[in-house]
Amino acid sequence: METMQPTRSGWLPGAGTNVQGKGPLAVNVLLVSGDTPTVDSLCHSMEEMAMRVNICSDIDAAVGKLCHAKFDAIVVDLRYGPKALEFLKKPRQMTSHKGAVVMALLNNNTEMPSAFRTGASFTIVRPLNPAIVNRTLRASYPLMVREMRRYYRCPME
Repeated sequence: METMQPTRSGWLPGAGTNVQGKGPLAVNVLLVSGDTPTVDSLCHSMEEMAMRVNICSDIDAAVGKLCHAKFDAIVVDLRYGPKALEFLKKPRQMTSHKGAVVMALLNNNTEMPSAFRTGASFTIVRPLNPAIVNRTLRASYPLMVREMRRYYRCPME
């Protein structure tokens, strides 16, 4: 039975995955952004890499998802301001997400030091260039897979 996955175009069965992304060994990503062009661009790149993308447009809702589900990577848009910087600290404080890859979407390069100080492993600076987004995702993918395998739980029948 396929699960329902949220995507940029709504809730679709199996969306956000392709042949490699189906099943329990797919990388789960939480994308926290309310900017539609940003979400479209990132989802397209992530779906090409067989990542399951869970989109959340509200920081408070994202905190709830973080508490109730396991994510191998978390991408946070810093357009939310100080709330986003506080959210970047949360995965490092939680035992289940301590090793998760955390990425920050920056408006400009001046935000980069604060993003790294608060817990981001990688940054992506606007305007989003598909080549740079793909390069960043390729660089972070092995860390995501390591986190997924570290925390993998096999269902018992």
